[in-house]
Amino acid sequence: RPPCDEGPFLKEEVKLAREIAEKLGRILLAKVTEESLKESEERYRVLAEHVTDGVTLLQEGKVLYSNPAFLDLFGLKGKEPAIGIPLADWLAAGLVRCRDPLFRFEETPLPRVDPFKSRCTAHDGRELWVEGEHISIQIQGKPAVLSTFRDVTERVKKEAAIREEAESLRLENIHLRSSMKERYRFRNIIGRSRPMQEVYELILKAAHSEGSVSILGESG
Repeated sequence: RPPCDEGPFLKEEVKLAREIAEKLGRILLAKVTEESLKESEERYRVLAEHVTDGVTLLQEGKVLYSNPAFLDLFGLKGKEPAIGIPLADWLAAGLVRCRDPLFRFEETPLPRVDPFKSRCTAHDGRELWVEGEHISIQIQGKPAVLSTFRDVTERVKKEAAIREEAESLRLENIHLRSSMKERYRFRNIIGRSRPMQEVYELILKAAHSEGSVSILGESG
């Protein structure tokens, strides 16, 4: 065509066709993005529903999600919080009572992990220790808090038992040390003098070691 030939369409028609193409392109892109988002959300939902830790998602103080493990942890089968309701209203019903605050409401835009541990009373009356992390995230440009919860009751009980046993051994050691000062003998060793008391102290110290010990000196 000669340079002056503008083709079979008017300028207005060409402009309209381009606008329609752009709108169709945006619609198609939005549909593809929506489908991709749905697939991603489904994958994360399946993952969250099959992990052993309890998971909740809060935004602006409202519950966006809670997985089955969270409900099982606090005995909340059939009592799950409705999506979108304020968490404060849900906790006010006394479904979960904890010695320390278990949920974090102050949402910050910066990613941050805050570990926590608290003694709680579940809805079914069980006493348990719960620990986990609060993670600050962004959802649709707004700050939110993703929290994980796990039952550490057995571990806390074992740690308490170990501390009690250590304290018992410490008190027993103190008792032995004090009682030996009044004794005339230590097993088959006879003597109450101050030098012998020092020998008894050395024996107690050596008893904590796995090494061999040799005692030298004149008889008496």
